Amino acid sequence: MDNTPKPKVTGKTAVITGGSQGSGRETAFLFARKGYNVVICAREPARLQSVADEIVKAIPTASVLAIPTDITQRDSVDDFIDIISDTYESVSVLVNNAGVCLSGSFADTTLEDWDSQVAVNLMGAVMVTQGLLEPLTESKTIHHSLDASAGARTIHPLLLMPVLEPGPSTSL
Repeated sequence: MDNTPKPKVTGKTAVITGGSQGSGRETAFLFARKGYNVVICAREPARLQSVADEIVKAIPTASVLAIPTDITQRDSVDDFIDIISDTYESVSVLVNNAGVCLSGSFADTTLEDWDSQVAVNLMGAVMVTQGLLEPLTESKTIHHSLDASAGARTIHPLLLMPVLEPGPSTSL
């Protein structure tokens, strides 16, 4: 058995939580079109892999890794971070897109509903961001973390465009 470590993937890498649908899916396509390595996560493996396959079909040069992850579970997030750290040299962009949007009235919203929203929209983003701080800071390209989770079901992907526009310290 060969125990030689595999070389890590180089280049700009974008990590997108909630990448299996909606704005997360569209954001993954956007970064793939820009030539980034794309890592997407979500809870539903089949839907997540379907998005990765769609991206590669539409953009044959795309590099997409789909990692089923429940960002409300520390062990799942730790596994997600370990896979990214083992696979990629650095992370250029983190988009915390996973989110739960409550739509009922305040009176009809249960404490369990609130717990779920806080677990995904706040603590999930905190755990993923903390876990990726080292790979983000090792990046020699772009250092962005965008949290779109609070309105994940209503944010239009074009609102994310400023993240992709080069500024004084960034280059695409």
